[in-house]
Amino acid sequence: REGELANHIDAIERKIQSLDRTLTELRSRLGRKSEQREAYGRDMDSTEEILRLKASGEIKGIIGKFSDLGKTNQEYSVALEVAAGARMKNIVVEDSDVARACVNHLKGRKMGRLTFLPLRDLRPFFDPDRFSSNLSREGAIDLAINLVEFQDEHRKAFEFVFSNTLIINDIDSSKHMDRQRMVTLD
Repeated sequence: REGELANHIDAIERKIQSLDRTLTELRSRLGRKSEQREAYGRDMDSTEEILRLKASGEIKGIIGKFSDLGKTNQEYSVALEVAAGARMKNIVVEDSDVARACVNHLKGRKMGRLTFLPLRDLRPFFDPDRFSSNLSREGAIDLAINLVEFQDEHRKAFEFVFSNTLIINDIDSSKHMDRQRMVTLD
């Protein structure tokens, strides 16, 4: 009888240790999620602050958030978001002086970080002729930049963000393509 109780107590203690490890892991995950949420909130606050500065005219030369500068058909929107990645949140400005003024403004208020795309200073790597053979291959749709409508004065920002990215129908289409950055519709 004593042996059974001792075994039962050992089993309960092992279960408690296992639950303690699980609890520690969950608390750690929760802490990381809270940090991520806080950082995201700071970034959103920073974006809102920069857009407020643009609207008020307090800092001249802020053009806007990259994702707000173009339009596309719904069928391409997810693929283009993937192609742009985190740059969707970048702030487009006229030049690096405007970017510095924005960064200093955010620093002075201890706000989150943003990435700025100074149009005058951007040096995009965009060479549509380099991969033109892929455009005629089965499954190719078009270069990402050609699937977005935007004002011509913002072209350098779109060339910088999308570069030579090709939008294709599906992953199987890539088998017949030369090496190039590609994003699928599916």
